[in-house]
Amino acid sequence: MQISPRLSPEDLNELFIAACEEQQQGELEKARKKYLLLLQHVPDAPLLLYNLGLIHYQEGDYELAETSFRRALALSPEDMDALFNLALSQKKCGKIEAAISSYRNLLSQEPDNIDALYNLGGCYKDIGQYKKAADLYRNVLKLDPAHFSANNNAAYVFHCLGQFDQARYYYEKVLELEPDHSGANHMLNALFGRESNAVLEAYVKHLFDGYSGSFDHSLGTMLQYRVPENLLGLYKELRWEKSRFQRGLDLGCGTGLCGQLFSERISEFTGVDISSKMIAQAAAKNIYDRLETENITAYLKKTSNKYDFFLAADVLGYVGELTELFELIKNRAEPACLFGFSTEDCPGEGFILTPSGRFAHSPGYVRRLAEKTGWSLIAGRSSVLRKERGEWVPGMIWFMTVAGN
Repeated sequence: MQISPRLSPEDLNELFIAACEEQQQGELEKARKKYLLLLQHVPDAPLLLYNLGLIHYQEGDYELAETSFRRALALSPEDMDALFNLALSQKKCGKIEAAISSYRNLLSQEPDNIDALYNLGGCYKDIGQYKKAADLYRNVLKLDPAHFSANNNAAYVFHCLGQFDQARYYYEKVLELEPDHSGANHMLNALFGRESNAVLEAYVKHLFDGYSGSFDHSLGTMLQYRVPENLLGLYKELRWEKSRFQRGLDLGCGTGLCGQLFSERISEFTGVDISSKMIAQAAAKNIYDRLETENITAYLKKTSNKYDFFLAADVLGYVGELTELFELIKNRAEPACLFGFSTEDCPGEGFILTPSGRFAHSPGYVRRLAEKTGWSLIAGRSSVLRKERGEWVPGMIWFMTVAGN
């Protein structure tokens, strides 16, 4: 390793110590500049590249982080920390297959590395390879039976696989570790067929915060999500009197998958979602004029705005009893408004909590409730919503307006 004569070894050492201290204190920009200066003098120092990669990662520049960790690893192939952080960066960049390869490489050398096993399971979970994910989570739990996240994710992937006995087992393990865990309680209610009128807010927030990064890919590619296109198709058939709406409200907007299909028809469009990470994904698409991180019923109670267009795509499955929601929307509705939404089907005349953890509402229930809360149904059409375990989920697409309009 050759050192430039412009700075002495002592100078370089002092500069490195100062950069490390600044990095530990969170002064990332100052530390980054010092590391870059050091690399001009010592370009083949893997520790400098590794530390620079950590700074890029903390700053959210995952592409540069990946580059730094890759260069560090090329200089020091035995550095498993560099390989681990390379995999983390690849995952953040959306390079799932590359991350999987990196984690597998690490595990070939450290087969009991719990963090690598767990994160590799997360990669497979995100691309829908639930069997591989389940095997990895179980390997984690052999090494650490009290690993909370591995128990929680094992429950989730077994649930997705339709192996409900295994899912129950791991949900119960979650509750042993955290007795008040809202998600595990809710899913056990669903799996045991217990009656419930609503999904707990904390569960929904946690679910979609964790789902945000892979949401569009998962729904569009893996689950063949049809609700946005079906809502738009039915809307076009209505030939509604308004070709453009003044104020629209997308309730449970998520990443904007449905809102983006209607945005050109709305002068002022607001999206509301309980998940801040979903809101961040929606903001990047520039669909909405305004975004609110809020429970949808809380938002409807606090806003004074009136709207002439409402969306609730694939949202009512997380609500259950719909009376309050329908009444709140009506209170914020202009007389000549349009409200489009979707529901999952169930037999009978009411609603049920399904084993998926979502609520399904019978068409009869929706029709009765619409009349009771002052709405007039314009159209209701049977539709498939998405796929689960290879089977289409049946549902309904609806549009209604304020009664008497």
